[in-house]
Amino acid sequence: PLKAGIAIIALGFMSKYDSPLTIMCCGLKYFKRHKFRSEAIVEFSPFRVPRELAQMYLVDKRKACSTLLEMLELSMRDVMLIAPSYKELENILMARKIFIKDETSLSDEEINKVHKQ
Repeated sequence: PLKAGIAIIALGFMSKYDSPLTIMCCGLKYFKRHKFRSEAIVEFSPFRVPRELAQMYLVDKRKACSTLLEMLELSMRDVMLIAPSYKELENILMARKIFIKDETSLSDEEINKVHKQ
């Protein structure tokens, strides 16, 4: 589970400065963790914090923080690719490159949906 600090900092910033905020979710997948310089895959995905949560933070901090933490956890789970071996993970990434020729035309949710398929 995520700690509340990230939600407090993000929502506090947004409510104080009335500025949009993007949090970068990171997924790390590595194999042979006991071996030095083993293969690793790092995936990133931007998560834009909704402005409604900053308004909710001014009224009910606990509810706003818990809502943001739930949304962040879902976004982070979307970034993690699960495969039993490094070769299978490489194949998944290659298929994704073939299937999605131009990632700029898709939204973040659509890209994550393709990753899961």
